[in-house]
Amino acid sequence: MKKSREKKKFRINLSSKRQRIIAAVLAVLLLLLVVYGRPIIKLRMENKQLQEQNEELTKEKNAKAKELKNVHSKDYIKEQARKQLRLLDKDEKIFIFEEDQDEAED
Repeated sequence: MKKSREKKKFRINLSSKRQRIIAAVLAVLLLLLVVYGRPIIKLRMENKQLQEQNEELTKEKNAKAKELKNVHSKDYIKEQARKQLRLLDKDEKIFIFEEDQDEAED
């Protein structure tokens, strides 16, 4: 009977050691996850932001390429002359209205 009790005690101690080892391994894994997980999450967020920025720049590039195709057309040149140089056609007139002092101050 003594041997069976001793074996039982040994098994209990052995399982207690196993539990300690498992707890230590889990603690190390959790520590590694915290230490290395944070930069990974940060890099994923940065990657997402850069992808969004890339999409915006791609749209802008496509718009500029489309505009570049139209640069030499008469309509485009006419439109830009109106916007930037404020040029008019022969039969057009421009009206300039002076603002009141009260409106200018607002």
